Amino acid sequence: MNHQDQEVVVIGGGFSGLASAGLLAARGCKVTLIEQQEHPGGRSGRLEREGFRFDTGPSWYLMPEVFDHWFRLMGTSTAEQLDLRELPTGYRVFFQNRQAPADFGTGAAASDLFETLEPGSAPALESYLRTAKEGYELALEHFLYDDF
Repeated sequence: MNHQDQEVVVIGGGFSGLASAGLLAARGCKVTLIEQQEHPGGRSGRLEREGFRFDTGPSWYLMPEVFDHWFRLMGTSTAEQLDLRELPTGYRVFFQNRQAPADFGTGAAASDLFETLEPGSAPALESYLRTAKEGYELALEHFLYDDF
């Protein structure tokens, strides 16, 4: 099919809308993206106040395989397009009745932090992470790239 003649309207400039618009444009469609907010990005916005910046949505890089797949479909790579750096602190949590914030990282550091916040919680965290990994792998294998 000759996509050069296709005019497509994508409603919503969140991650899915942006990804869809990019793929359609790469195939030669004339794409119009309509977004109700001032900036695209959907739930992954940013709030800036008094010199501080806050992400207002989900952590955007939870499934790196999805980004790798999309960039390959676009004829490029994640490494070519993004300057990614692993940070020692993934996010910081401020508790109501605790003086110091808790900085969350990954791996053993997260397990150690959970133990300091609630002694005996590390095994529950490890169990949850095993279950989450199984669900993640099932989603990648059976659902994520299926057009049904």
